[in-house]
Order: sequence, then C-alpha cells, then structure tokens
Amino acid sequence: MAKIKEVAQLANVSISTVSHVVNGTRYVSPKTKEQVQAAIATLGYKANSAARALKAGSFQTIAMLVERSTNPFFSEVVQAFEEVCFNEGFLLTISICDGHEERQVEQMKFLQARGADGYAILLESISGGLAKLLRNENQTPTIALDSGEYEDIPSFKDNSFLGGQIAARHFAELGRRRILVLAGPERHSRMMDRLSGFQQEWSMNGFDVDDVRIVHSPLTFSAGFKATMNAGTKLAKVDGVMALCDALAIGSMAAISQLGRQVPEEIAVIGYDNIEMSKYTSPTLTTVSQSASRFGRAAAEAIISNIKGENTGTSDQLVQPRLLKRGSTAT
Repeated sequence: MAKIKEVAQLANVSISTVSHVVNGTRYVSPKTKEQVQAAIATLGYKANSAARALKAGSFQTIAMLVERSTNPFFSEVVQAFEEVCFNEGFLLTISICDGHEERQVEQMKFLQARGADGYAILLESISGGLAKLLRNENQTPTIALDSGEYEDIPSFKDNSFLGGQIAARHFAELGRRRILVLAGPERHSRMMDRLSGFQQEWSMNGFDVDDVRIVHSPLTFSAGFKATMNAGTKLAKVDGVMALCDALAIGSMAAISQLGRQVPEEIAVIGYDNIEMSKYTSPTLTTVSQSASRFGRAAAEAIISNIKGENTGTSDQLVQPRLLKRGSTAT
C-alpha cells in the first residue's frame, strides 16, 4: 500500500500539503490540489482512517461477542474483521463466552453497559436470552457472523446447505460410498445445514443413507481425532470422511494415519472452511472454502457501512462456498 510520503514525492509537495488535501483541513490551491489528487490516483493511496481517528481521539467502537473455541476459523474471521475496523478508524473490543445462555446474556449486558456503536456476534448459536437483549438494542447496528439466524438480527454466513451438497457430489465423483460424517454440535445451525445438504444430495444420487455414519462432536482437532479413533473397527468399512469443519478433518487425518490407513488411497477426506493450516497438512486437505478472511472483511464492511448510515438494510447475506480440491481426495 502506498504511503503519504510517496504521494508527496510524486506530486512534488510536502507531506502536510497532502494531508490537508486528503482531510480538507486547510485551503490548497486548485492546481496543487489537482497534482496531489493525480498522485493519489496513480499510487492507489488510501488515507489511514485509524491514524486520523487516533489523532483526533474519535475512535468509534464495535463490540464483538465471540465463542470460546480452538477452531482456527473463528480466529481468522476475527483477525480479518479487526483489520477492516482499524483501517476504517474503528476500535474492536472482544468479549469471549461459551455457548451457555446465562454466559451469553451476562457478557452482552456488560458490553451494552459500556456502550458501542455496533455489535458483532460470532457464536455457534444465539440463545433466546441474547436475542432478546439484542432486539431491545435495536437502535444500535448489529450483525451475526456465522451464528445462525434469529428474527430481527441480520446475519452474515455461508450457504452451508450448498456446501454440504458440494461435498457429497465430490464423494460421488470419487466413487466413495461409505462415509463417516463428523458433524459438529447438533445445536450448531450451520453444521446442521451442511449435514442436510449432504444428505439430500446423497439421496438424490441414489445412494443409501445407511452407508453414511454421523458423529456429533465439538469443533476441535482433538474431537476429530477422538471420533475417528472411536470408530475403531468400523473405520475398516469407511472409504470417505466428511468433516464439517477443517479442524475436525485435520484431527481425523491424524487418527486415520495412526490406525494404519492411507489418505486418500483408502479413505478420502473433505474438510470445510479452508483455514490456513489446511494448505500445509500431509496430504493437503481438500475443503469446501468459505474463506475466513473474505468472510470477516465483508462482514466488517457491512456493519461499518450500516453504522455510517450508508446502508441501513437488515437482510441476511450469504457467502457462496466452493470446493478446493487438494491431496486428501486426489486420485
């Protein structure tokens, strides 16, 4: 990204002159202003909103309620979300909770007491108590990221049903028919959407749903490992593992290796999320990508636009997933 010093050098003016043109803080002659604007356009310079806000002491804040989780997808989403906030002059504060309703409500009351210009919710599911608090705060822009759906709370999520269908089609193409599905928690609405999409596509292809074994577990590496190890002798009949998040898939691949089976020769594995680590497993992990960084950036841009009054819509927004074929399903 171009720096203000480079703009000044190209326009043959001082850094302070560039600053005055960008911020409109002092009169600059039309000719000089034109030179600066031309340099900005040539270099693609973007003013640092965060720096301006810090100098003016005028940071706006977004408070985020985040699930306590070792799933890297959540941390990658938060990192991308925070980067957009900082660049736009917003301060992101984070409060971590678990899935219990009482904890969600307590944490949200704490955030509301401190006040914020917007709220972002990144949880496995939104409890009824939390939804009521958010509904009562309907004057403050709020968005739910990958947190299911609840009336009056706009959500930003991937098309999980389609993602499940995409995975099922790939297994069908590979000729794999006996599938172990690591499905995550039953209360997690996106996991259930992915599972429903997988099952529907499986049936539409004429395959026996009884050949699909479903195991529910937390969204962690260790849960994927344990679920696969616990499959034990039954794993001998499995030729595919569909994990509804990459953490489960990576844990499962470790267990498959420990049990003496080969990926993908004997068991093909598909994950979901496309976390950074999925590119560095051995073999590399085939995954249904919803791009955590793109997801986090787009969600942050949406709520900031709402806070600024540029977009007051409350409709849900869907990220369309796509399959990334890698080594864990290579033939």
